[in-house]
Amino acid sequence: MSGRIRRADAEVRKTEILETTVRVVLERGFGNTRVADVAAALGVSTGLIHYHFSSKDELLAEAFRFAADADIARVGKVLAEGSNALERLDRALRDYVPGGTGEEVWVLWIDAWGQALRDPALREISEELDQAWVTLFERIIVDGVAEHRFTCTDPGAVAWRLA
Repeated sequence: MSGRIRRADAEVRKTEILETTVRVVLERGFGNTRVADVAAALGVSTGLIHYHFSSKDELLAEAFRFAADADIARVGKVLAEGSNALERLDRALRDYVPGGTGEEVWVLWIDAWGQALRDPALREISEELDQAWVTLFERIIVDGVAEHRFTCTDPGAVAWRLA
């Protein structure tokens, strides 16, 4: 029993670290964020951060994945509420572009794309997340074709252009 509690506590702490890292990166940028900055924001030692993440690069990459996964999940939930494909596409585009409800995430994504030029882990995550957005758009377009709201012979290509 106590082993399960410890693992659960460790997962809660890891989530707190990722949430805090995202906030620190939004303030300082990927290039200027140090493990010490995250530790200070949490009020813990850098050793605790390194217990969960072997390096600063791993911490930053996982924080980016954490934020982007949360953003995609949030948008997916919003889109599930749409009554038809046209409404869902409208919601997705409004949320996707800068100035939408995901404005803060855009700052993170743009910074990560720049950092990804030098960091293979961030590049890989960025590509995975780009693909997730394309898949989301493609699903909406395919649904719209099935509903006879859109005419499209290549939903995948259109989704890439939108994303």
